[in-house]
Amino acid sequence: MARMSLTNYKRTTLDTKGRLVLQSDIRKQWDSKSVRLVPVKGVLFGFTPEGYDAWLEQNAPEHDNIDSKDFKKARAFNAHTVEVEIDSAGRIGVKRAHEADLKRLGIDSEVVVVGNGSHFEIWDAAKWDAEQEAEEAQEYDEYLFG
Repeated sequence: MARMSLTNYKRTTLDTKGRLVLQSDIRKQWDSKSVRLVPVKGVLFGFTPEGYDAWLEQNAPEHDNIDSKDFKKARAFNAHTVEVEIDSAGRIGVKRAHEADLKRLGIDSEVVVVGNGSHFEIWDAAKWDAEQEAEEAQEYDEYLFG
């Protein structure tokens, strides 16, 4: 399995069934027929199953130790993670994620899909816009555009 390096972003909308067409630059690198969706820090992360396992190991290294905080952290991640299939049209069922999680994230219709190395992120479009306008974004603009 080659290491993914997802980049770019795209503004799009979920269809009436709550599905999202993954952009072709993501699909070209995706070596799985499914995506694991997990809410993290206000957005919905999308991982391959193997990528999710590696990410969980990195973020909760003692997840197998029932007496550790990582065990509880891993339980929370796993409880809120759903695995969805990529259909023949390259769509994933975003609305298959837990309804309460989607509501908390503000993900309803208009979204931005952001490639971020080993995974992609699904942002509520308004939240993405606000993040880009934040003071920190000025620093990023200076770094990116001089």
